[in-house]
Amino acid sequence: MIAAGKSSEYDYIYHQDSGRLAYIDKTVDVPQLSALWSLPEQNVAATLRQRSEALAMLPQSATPDYCEMNVVANSLGFVPATPTLNYPLCHIHELADVFIPREDDGILTQTGVVDVFNCLRRHDEASFGGGVFIVVRCSDEETWHMLAEKGHVVSRNRRYAALYLPYHIMGLESPISLFSAVLHHRPSGAHDQQVHAVMAGYAERPLAKGETLTMGGHHHTIDHVSARLLAKADAEGVAPFYLLANKTLTQDVAAGELIPLSALALEDSLLYTAWRETAL
Repeated sequence: MIAAGKSSEYDYIYHQDSGRLAYIDKTVDVPQLSALWSLPEQNVAATLRQRSEALAMLPQSATPDYCEMNVVANSLGFVPATPTLNYPLCHIHELADVFIPREDDGILTQTGVVDVFNCLRRHDEASFGGGVFIVVRCSDEETWHMLAEKGHVVSRNRRYAALYLPYHIMGLESPISLFSAVLHHRPSGAHDQQVHAVMAGYAERPLAKGETLTMGGHHHTIDHVSARLLAKADAEGVAPFYLLANKTLTQDVAAGELIPLSALALEDSLLYTAWRETAL
């Protein structure tokens, strides 16, 4: 398995006849996207970068994605592809050409990673709906040639393939996990889950001692603090993101820094106690 990931919650829906793109309740004019609609035979990363720049006026990441990929990383023993996750804007049929090593003209600097993509589609194409995917290495040429002929997502070089479930049925998946644990006494993830990744908070502006990091909203975000997903080895002394919730800072944190545990008053935090008992 090369990579595991999901699409962001909302698709980027392009109307090619008008050159307009819809994202949730926003609509923007991006006629230049037509020239970037297909990936070239070479230099895939450059086209992905241009797509992102063309839609720079729209959000291209979301805090919940980091949390969900943190769970997947710890269940699989994978690490983040990059602390910010890559979030390429790509079509479903491009997944096996994007989430592969750079030496094969993909975007990954290593394998065994978690990542997220932004689903780019026409208005008359089906949604990925926050669904999930894995990219695998193809080890049997004849088998994958047959699957490609049937329409499965196989890379152009036939070395990789993407397997996916294009939906996230919110409201149904959590009860199924609870039923699995309570009624059948089996975990919904790995049996021996270890910490392989840590979701951290990144200061987007200088944060002052005495400032309260208020968490709220549908996605449980903190103003001026964005998420990063770190490999455990890179997270020494860094506070997990949700430990920041509604805490008052005990020291200044400069813009561009990860928020450390030392900047939080945690003596009376039950969440901190539970985290220390299970995650360290």
